Amino acid sequence: MRDLLVAVFMTAVVVVGIAGAVLSRKGSFDTKRRWHPRLVVGGGLVFVGFSLSVMPFAPVRLLVIPVVALFAWLNLRFTKFCAACGATQYNRTPWSPMRFCSKCGGPLDPVD
Repeated sequence: MRDLLVAVFMTAVVVVGIAGAVLSRKGSFDTKRRWHPRLVVGGGLVFVGFSLSVMPFAPVRLLVIPVVALFAWLNLRFTKFCAACGATQYNRTPWSPMRFCSKCGGPLDPVD
């Protein structure tokens, strides 16, 4: 049973990873805005589901959910998309918000 669970998890990780890479490289502005949150939440749910099913120690299992939720929120909060060129921008300095695309100089997605 555990081998099947690991195989399903690895398959899901590969699918989410490929989907994220294709979305980041080839997706349009609207497609990125629509699918990026779904991929982040889906990847988080896959990780939480797998870790809850294989971790034997209950306190560690309870810590997984808030940590994954925090990482998902940070990813959603600090990833922006350029409406002009469709580039994906990651804000690495949270105290200084990104307003313009580093690739083309266009305004970034105004929706937070």
